[in-house]
Amino acid sequence: MASAKVTQALRDALNELEAERARIEATIGNLRRVLADMGGGVRRGRPPGKVAAKPVAKTVVKPARNAARRRRGWSADSRNAAAARMKAYWAAKRKAAA
Repeated sequence: MASAKVTQALRDALNELEAERARIEATIGNLRRVLADMGGGVRRGRPPGKVAAKPVAKTVVKPARNAARRRRGWSADSRNAAAARMKAYWAAKRKAAA
């Protein structure tokens, strides 16, 4: 019989906690709605900077994206030289570890 009393007590405690959680969640929802109505809702993203007057729509000509930001690749000779340097580097590391 003792285990039945313990089980019932645990169920009662669980029910009370769930009811309390429901009250807390309802209160949180109400507070969020009040904040949103006041304009102080949860702000996400980057903090605002100085607010400047928005410029009148004007046409901006941007250079071609690829032409302005294109990075030069390595030539075949440069790649081969770097590969040779790295092979020598790792060979030296293996030799020192052995």
